[in-house]
Amino acid sequence: MVGIFGEASRKALAAGVVAALALLPLGTFAADKPGTAPKQAAPPAQQGAVAPPAGDNEVEQQIAELRTELKITPPQEAKFGAFADVLRANAKDAEKLMQEQAAQTGKPTALDELRAYQRFTEVRLEGIKRLVPAFQTLYETLSDQQKQAADAALAISGEPPPSQAPAPAPQHSPPPKKRG
Repeated sequence: MVGIFGEASRKALAAGVVAALALLPLGTFAADKPGTAPKQAAPPAQQGAVAPPAGDNEVEQQIAELRTELKITPPQEAKFGAFADVLRANAKDAEKLMQEQAAQTGKPTALDELRAYQRFTEVRLEGIKRLVPAFQTLYETLSDQQKQAADAALAISGEPPPSQAPAPAPQHSPPPKKRG
């Protein structure tokens, strides 16, 4: 029997942590959906910004997709840039933790695996704590149309937000059985 955090699970968890920290947890973008083409990465948000290392292309592509999807305007660029900087920092933190885990030798014990899971969870939580205020500052500057796009693009569950979801069909109870 494989441990609760076997090699494949650890790799999947690590990949999930990078995705979760790179963007809002479990967020999805229209360009990530089947049948849509990925968009080209946009230039850095602020003048004089240093281009990201080649390993950060995925994060940069997701940031560019979000910038396009939200239709960020020039007055919103600074706040979007601050939000994007948090996304980049979160991705770097997750990558560092994954590299530390990959460098460990020997077969991990169940306790080692639980501690590793705890560290991944703590890094994810700290990333979310940094991300929320940065996103709130940006979100407050968005138009109603941009907010709807953000709500759809960053829906954590992958489902549309309740305000955009279709109303559930009324539930009817079967008629009571007659007693004879």
